[in-house]
Amino acid sequence: MTIPFTNSPGRSAAPAFQDYLRRHDARAARTFPPLSRRATRATWLALTCLLAAGSWWPWLDWLAVPLAAWNLCRMPLRAFPSQVRLAYLGLVLLGLTGPFHWIHAVQALGGTVMLLTDYCPLSRMLVILPWNRQERLSWALLWRLAFAPPVAGLALKLGDGRQPV
Repeated sequence: MTIPFTNSPGRSAAPAFQDYLRRHDARAARTFPPLSRRATRATWLALTCLLAAGSWWPWLDWLAVPLAAWNLCRMPLRAFPSQVRLAYLGLVLLGLTGPFHWIHAVQALGGTVMLLTDYCPLSRMLVILPWNRQERLSWALLWRLAFAPPVAGLALKLGDGRQPV
């Protein structure tokens, strides 16, 4: 399916893209029922193991691609966890290129930290992006994000209780 940016001369691109997102989210909710926390953690564990074992057997890295894509496509695209999954898939694909294979080691380390402590470094970095925060970027915000206690479900609450959009 192609993304219809603009179908008529009087229609802007933003509403057409919003319609596409709305249809995708409805289709994802029908096709992929939400996974339990245990199943979600099992998916992240499988991805972490595949990327860690890929240091010895590089063909295992390629098995992480469809699993990461499946992990992304079962979520609504506008949700914050989808941003985490999209960034993770992008890093998996980038790590498949020769000079960037070290990224898989960083992902395996980050996945291990997330599985053991519920502290997801990737989600903390994504919260810093402009569309995920509602306050100016400052050292105080970076300090709060880095040292806030882990929050279950990858949706990080900011210091004043708001969640990223």
